[in-house]
Amino acid sequence: MILTLISLAAGLAAFWLLRRLSGAGSFLPWIMLPVFLAAVLRHPLFLLLGDSAFSPSLPRLLIIILSWCLGLTWLLGGLALGWRILSLFPLTQVLGSGRRFDRVIPGSMILLCAGLTAMAGLRGLADPVTVSLDLPLEAGPTFRRPLKVVQLTDLHLSSLTAGDWFDRLILQIRRENPDLILLTGDVADGTVADRSLLADRLGELRASLGTVLIPGNHEYYADYDGWMAFYRKLGFRVLENSSVTFIHEGIPVEITGVTDEQALKDGRPGPELPQADCPGSGQALGDDRRSAEAHGDQRNGAVRILLKHRPLDAEQYAGTCPGFDLILSGHTHGGMILPLFPLVAAMNSGFVRGVYRSGRTWIYVSDGTFLWNAFPFRMGTRNTVAVFTLGGDRDGGDLPGEPD
Repeated sequence: MILTLISLAAGLAAFWLLRRLSGAGSFLPWIMLPVFLAAVLRHPLFLLLGDSAFSPSLPRLLIIILSWCLGLTWLLGGLALGWRILSLFPLTQVLGSGRRFDRVIPGSMILLCAGLTAMAGLRGLADPVTVSLDLPLEAGPTFRRPLKVVQLTDLHLSSLTAGDWFDRLILQIRRENPDLILLTGDVADGTVADRSLLADRLGELRASLGTVLIPGNHEYYADYDGWMAFYRKLGFRVLENSSVTFIHEGIPVEITGVTDEQALKDGRPGPELPQADCPGSGQALGDDRRSAEAHGDQRNGAVRILLKHRPLDAEQYAGTCPGFDLILSGHTHGGMILPLFPLVAAMNSGFVRGVYRSGRTWIYVSDGTFLWNAFPFRMGTRNTVAVFTLGGDRDGGDLPGEPD
């Protein structure tokens, strides 16, 4: 509903702008009217013709065309707002008074916005790039053969990810030959009945130690219990405020996973750390929970990794006893497009994308392996598969940043 209202406001603003620049007798605003209407009706059409407003079972090409209309309408609507603000200044009023100027600007503006929208859409639909990060464990052990971990997050499996895109993703991960595959939420949109044929292929993923999954906010939107049972049937270790320990090169690797804040709205337990073996420790963050610094390092030679879908409060989790070597999150989609970075940061404790450090803990916020089809655009970010090498030489080189 909110996205539909935004599209309506953007469409009206864009129509006004084209009328303002091209003149009342111009056909250009009316030629663009079907695009604006498609943007406004996109989500209602998804709900009417498909099974969900945000995960429609519709042909991929139709979803792409309607998404392009959405992006173009929003971009033109944003320009209309900017133009209205600029029109308050005398210089803009002088420039806008020339009839030749008024005839050239609308067409050029539409072509530019259409091109930018297409580029952002293609980038959003592109194959994920592999981001390799070699992270020394300051407080952890050094392996003879470093631990190789692949993080997948925010796949949002739907009609947009079907076919060759998903085939190439499976091959891309297999080539890495990881020890662990960690899925940090928002794996699929829709119900198990709608997406099981596609999600079932996740079972083709192979890691020598295993595959671990936590829920994201989208898991709670449709068929939560069904999805958790489905993933367990695939052989995944599903963590809901719990931990699992693997052994790599004779050293324990403890993976802790918490639920998402959306669970509270669904009447389920919100994110809580399982009971830690530390004096005075509790299950949730708070002033009464003892910090890792207060007790020194309590990791006892183990590597500890926390999986939390949203990076909210990541620094607080980093400081809890016994401490974590690495915290992996997603949810932000890397901010998606550059103008949204400040908003995304404000909503996620200042985290947007890439590598952060809090004390001895590495924090990594992925751009996401794919995008939510409600807004499938990227500009300044990329679909990403993160590959971590952990426990190698502590004097390793510089860390790579996110790809542009």
